[in-house]
Amino acid sequence: MSKLKSRVRDRVKRKSRARLAGKDRIIITRSNRHIRVQVVNLNGRVLGGVSTLTPAVKKKISYTGNKEAAKEVGMALAAVIKKLKLTDNLAFDRSGYVYHGRVAMVAEGLRAAKIKI
Repeated sequence: MSKLKSRVRDRVKRKSRARLAGKDRIIITRSNRHIRVQVVNLNGRVLGGVSTLTPAVKKKISYTGNKEAAKEVGMALAAVIKKLKLTDNLAFDRSGYVYHGRVAMVAEGLRAAKIKI
């Protein structure tokens, strides 16, 4: 990663940390082929997570690196969030990624399942 991209990402993370204070976070990790999403509480403990490698999600999609797969991951995470009864006080932490494409589709999948982020 270039120095400029690293600095931009660090700035975005720093600003988002201030905005996310006091809330449980939905954290995204993305690669070219897969997307992973986790719910983390205030203490940093992972409460649950879903990825394109999760068997339930993998059955529904043909390719794991596109927007349809990301939306399916968002909807599967919504089921986990409802099971944990965490429908309130959640913040969407995009981990410095631009809110575009697959990252936006995860958020859209969560909102389609009535999760307020």
